[in-house]
Amino acid sequence: MNLCLELIEEVNGRTAQIDQANLYIDSPGVIAWQGVSKNENYITAQNDLPIDDAVRAIEEQLARLPHYDQKSLYIVSLGPGDAKTEVALVKKILRHTSIKNICLDLLDI
Repeated sequence: MNLCLELIEEVNGRTAQIDQANLYIDSPGVIAWQGVSKNENYITAQNDLPIDDAVRAIEEQLARLPHYDQKSLYIVSLGPGDAKTEVALVKKILRHTSIKNICLDLLDI
């Protein structure tokens, strides 16, 4: 409730910007995101992401850096939304590479 009151103050005040964190405070914001995440075009676009290419690129980059740990990976994802893409990426890396230790940090509002 406090966040909603703060948002009302910001909207009615003279601030230059409204923080993105406010997108999910109210039920319309949540409903809007659910609508996007369940939209057929959005799902198709997510399913068409070149995850296999990303896995190959990660392997190639690690191979160029032999002084790095070749069995571990630290991934930071900014604004992952539902994080389905990130989870799919991690699963593919674990299944198809020699990397067996992955830390995945999901950072969103």
